[in-house]
Amino acid sequence: MSATAHLTCLCGAVSTSANTLLGSATFPISSELCHCNSCRQSSGTVVCSFLELAGPPDSETLAKTKAYASSDAMTRHFCATCGTHCFVHVHARRKWYAASGTIEPATQPEAVRDVVKITAHKYVGDSADLAVMLKRIGGREVPCYLETVDGESMSEKELSQLASKDKNSVPQAQELPARCHCGTIDLKIARPELKDAERYAWLFANNTKYMGKFCVCRACRLGCGFPMQSWTYVPPQRILRSDGEAVDFGVRDTNVQGFSIYNSSERVRWYFCGTCGATVLYRRDDRPDFINVGVGVLRAETGALAKEWVEWSGELFPLVMNRGSGLDGELIEAVAAHG
Repeated sequence: MSATAHLTCLCGAVSTSANTLLGSATFPISSELCHCNSCRQSSGTVVCSFLELAGPPDSETLAKTKAYASSDAMTRHFCATCGTHCFVHVHARRKWYAASGTIEPATQPEAVRDVVKITAHKYVGDSADLAVMLKRIGGREVPCYLETVDGESMSEKELSQLASKDKNSVPQAQELPARCHCGTIDLKIARPELKDAERYAWLFANNTKYMGKFCVCRACRLGCGFPMQSWTYVPPQRILRSDGEAVDFGVRDTNVQGFSIYNSSERVRWYFCGTCGATVLYRRDDRPDFINVGVGVLRAETGALAKEWVEWSGELFPLVMNRGSGLDGELIEAVAAHG
């Protein structure tokens, strides 16, 4: 359907008409889900999607973003104030793309159920676990590609072999690296301890795993710039700096160099990398017992979902949080079906 739409970041500093940028406002717009390491580690969420623009954003809009060259071929632009990923410039193609979660259609006279229609999974070679989980979206088979969508799609056997390393078993490692794409934010997540089980209800697998959820509320969507944010919930004392010291979650600062902090309200803070824009942590003062950690920065050996550390299920809370406020119904329902 056709609709008026705008593009915005979480704080509103980056805000412009999406109709002109997209060249079309007929939703849904076809797009692929990208599973590459670069997208995941620079955004903080496990999967990303982009919409091709008719041309570059205007200079006034870009001036409010910070540029990060994630490779020689690509520059990403995120809001310098709140960290929302907004645009990507692919140099060789001379193409600009918008992070799909930043596009908000007007809801009158009729609500838009889907901003994007997912037509493929690409760069599954970097992580296959979520692609296997989402082989069907909106009742249709979604082809998977090892890298770009230019070649042949993967067979069922090839996809199964690639995903075979995705195990639910618990390895012996007691610390998991949590590192953004550029490496400026370099943390470690420690395993739960027995005393944690006495206090926290969201520990799983004999108290060795943390809870994982997808959130599609407006704040989380705009916080990363993509349709859903993926979180795991960790007690603050289990979040360590690379030198083993506990992260100090001060009211206005932290003892981790490189963080930019955005207060979306007096008691809510988003911690993102000031260099690459990865949303790493989210903290609310009314929930002092745990910190949201962006699963996209976890460097697990078994895949993007870090299943040897994170339990993804509908136990305790729905697998997809705040489903009623999400903008991509097909994708949301496909994920929720696994809860």
